[in-house]
Amino acid sequence: MNRKLLYLLLLFLASTISSKPVFFLENLNSSRFPNIEIELRENFNHPLSSSNLVLAEDMDGIRTIPADLEIRREKGIEPIQLVVSVQPTDSKAINQWTTDLVISLSTLLNENDRYSVHIQEERRFLYQIHQTTKSLQSGFILPSVDSYSNTLETISILLDKLSVTGKKSPFLVAVIHSKSIPDKIKIVELTKKARQMGIPIHILGFPSEENRKIAEYSDGKFYSLKEKDSTQKLFSDIKQYKMPPYKIRYTSKNKVGFFDEKIISVDLGIMNLQNINSEYELSWSSRIENSIRDPYVFLPVSIFIFMLCISALYLLPRLRYPKFSKNKEKYPELNTKVFDETKAYEQMYGRKEGWEGEAISQYIDEENNLTTNENQIRLPIVGEKYQKAVLIQKSGPNPGKQYTIFGSETILGKSETADFVIWDSFVSNTHAKIINLQDHFILYDLLSDSGVFLNGKKLLRPKVLYDFDEIKVGKTLLIFRGK
Repeated sequence: MNRKLLYLLLLFLASTISSKPVFFLENLNSSRFPNIEIELRENFNHPLSSSNLVLAEDMDGIRTIPADLEIRREKGIEPIQLVVSVQPTDSKAINQWTTDLVISLSTLLNENDRYSVHIQEERRFLYQIHQTTKSLQSGFILPSVDSYSNTLETISILLDKLSVTGKKSPFLVAVIHSKSIPDKIKIVELTKKARQMGIPIHILGFPSEENRKIAEYSDGKFYSLKEKDSTQKLFSDIKQYKMPPYKIRYTSKNKVGFFDEKIISVDLGIMNLQNINSEYELSWSSRIENSIRDPYVFLPVSIFIFMLCISALYLLPRLRYPKFSKNKEKYPELNTKVFDETKAYEQMYGRKEGWEGEAISQYIDEENNLTTNENQIRLPIVGEKYQKAVLIQKSGPNPGKQYTIFGSETILGKSETADFVIWDSFVSNTHAKIINLQDHFILYDLLSDSGVFLNGKKLLRPKVLYDFDEIKVGKTLLIFRGK
């Protein structure tokens, strides 16, 4: 009894601490109640053990303390998304130092990590994704800028482009060389957005009040440029962020019936640091859902459903046509191949008589003279042949950007999974594609919302591209160059 009172006292003392959060609650898994698992992520390097952690649960006003608390951490590293926002200056020396810093940060990452660089340019949005040490060494240049007026606004726009994939938020570092921020009135607005998104803003800059507030209000960390080891501390924290989270496991002492609906609060007290409060809900619907998500239940059920579907696909035609195996010629409709892509193009371009069940290449405009007969014999395509092709962004959010077309198919859109990512709100996730067929580059509209325009005319049929053709997707204009 005395031990429980001591734990409660320690938890109360921990709850009174109002220091900077060092740990973040990443996940609370109650799917195997009463077995609970909690994942804590370190924002900064700090060890966690049963000696400095106190945990208690509260249900219906009754507080209990689990007796089998287990804390462990798996070995290895996890992939992260590192985003660096740098402020250019009119000093060649400072810009070179910043360039060297950006390249040095890339060496901390491996092929599973994602590295993006944002340049705080007020006239345009400069955001380079999927960067590597090699690509930065060959083409990263900072423009010369002598004044700033919207530093925080450019960082706010950057936040709009970021997303939390999985449980781990991006590690965002803002390098600010100016000793004062003209639009400091937007600090509260910016840091509020960062906290709501769960993306702390870490600041590497001079020790000004504005820089410290941005880091503090967004739960980030401030690294002073006046300290010689500031970059070393930043590098160390990034390496620490790549480590797996702490996993806390325990057995809840609360007794809950299957059809009871309860909300259980969880209080985590980390001595001399902070107090973390969370809760989980138990209901019959959530417990059934968790049972389905349980791999020990989901996998057997999925295999059973899969085998059932395979059996149905095998048996249904034979139930409808008992002598199918011996009478294929009697039922030619069963040999017809239907392609999902063909259906999509029928929706976009309409259907032509006699085209049902044929290859999608039939939808190339007649002037290109591309067709396919039943034996898949391709006839020549009318148009220029190119060994290489490049797309140049003439206007839009990132003019001058170039993309070399590789492979047989290139997807254009604003989704990060697209081959050529276009940051344009009027562009669909997968807006258009270019297919390389017999060294001809053919433009398709992928059922986009705003359509595709080729040389000022809306694309109503797939077209073969020629050198200097202008492609408009959304508000962005692209130039096709064939070589």
